Amino acid sequence: MEWLANKLTSCLLRHDVIDEAEQELYCFGFQSGLEMVACHLAILAVAAYLHRIPEYLLFSLVFVPIRSYAGGLHLPKFSQCFICSCAVVAVVIFLSEKLELSSPISAAATAVMLFILFLLRPVDHENRPVDEDEQHFFSYKLRRAILGIGILTAVLYLTGLNHYLVLVMLTLASAIISMFVGKWLQYRRRGIRAQIAEDD
Repeated sequence: MEWLANKLTSCLLRHDVIDEAEQELYCFGFQSGLEMVACHLAILAVAAYLHRIPEYLLFSLVFVPIRSYAGGLHLPKFSQCFICSCAVVAVVIFLSEKLELSSPISAAATAVMLFILFLLRPVDHENRPVDEDEQHFFSYKLRRAILGIGILTAVLYLTGLNHYLVLVMLTLASAIISMFVGKWLQYRRRGIRAQIAEDD
């Protein structure tokens, strides 16, 4: 994916579509986008095979905007990210079938998770650090996504679609776990760098 992202970025540079200063940003964007598309196509194929297309679509509807604006765990290799993403979707869909919770409990748990997301600061990525203005932009977009998911949760609750309500709850839980792990790894890396700097 990195090779293809570099090729696409080089093509834009050759045709003067972007400046050389933007090369790294575009390369990162292409690579992230290509990896995301590959993951979603693979998971969509599995969901189709298991006759779980609606569950996959609902998972994506909730997870993608949260992940896009809140960030989360980034693994060093695409293969690791691919396997982890497929596993997370499979586990969430499987658990949503097996987990028996009442609608009020699912809705209340979802509301708590949305509140947690509202309070959390988006996770910065070391390969794509964002400035304060971008942090405000991502926070604004994240809060709009939270509002949309809140409305969706209310609709699912009022229509009695508890299976999908549980799916939304589990999807939010996976996004929050990804954020916390991403933040923990971020602080750990910074601590290691600070220790190395002190040793030098």
